[in-house]
Amino acid sequence: MSSKMFKPFVVAIEGNIGSGKTTLLERLKVNNKSNTLYLEEPVDQWTYVGGHNILEAFYDNPERYGLMLETLILLTNLERDNIPTDKEFIVQERSIVSSLLFTPDMNEMDQSLYKRYVDCLKNVPSRVPDLIVYIQTPPEVCLERIAKRGRKEEAGISLQRLRVLHDRHEAWLNSGTGKDTVYATPVMIVDDNSKIEKLF
Repeated sequence: MSSKMFKPFVVAIEGNIGSGKTTLLERLKVNNKSNTLYLEEPVDQWTYVGGHNILEAFYDNPERYGLMLETLILLTNLERDNIPTDKEFIVQERSIVSSLLFTPDMNEMDQSLYKRYVDCLKNVPSRVPDLIVYIQTPPEVCLERIAKRGRKEEAGISLQRLRVLHDRHEAWLNSGTGKDTVYATPVMIVDDNSKIEKLF
């Protein structure tokens, strides 16, 4: 089979901030199956950009830095999607699809510009996932986990913000059709991280 024709089966782990995406990915990596590539969310690339911490700037001033952070997340996701691999499966934190959905902090002008990126990229081949695993974690639990891991950029995240993001995930991934509302990708909803370990 030509390498240009090969497309691995992509599983994207989606969920709120602090829902357990990284924890689940780490547990799956313990199996270390030779035919699977595991890709974490590139948070370190958002905290150091030319000496600047874009993630921290965003949380300090979401409206001012919303477009900058979302564009950076989109860029790093696209770069991650271009990593060459001959693996049969890819299991990754988030996907390009979620990069196109979560822009609640932008002002109207920035949203209009970002929408142009989105409309363009919808027609660009990328690693749109073949399966989405949605970790459906209550916002209150997410807040507890965020506090426990102690990432300094996340210190000011409120329960209200987590509830807004939870509602957006629900609208996107829990419509009752078993598929997401953007690309109609199959969705597996997991409300307990331990349940999914038996599936891979």
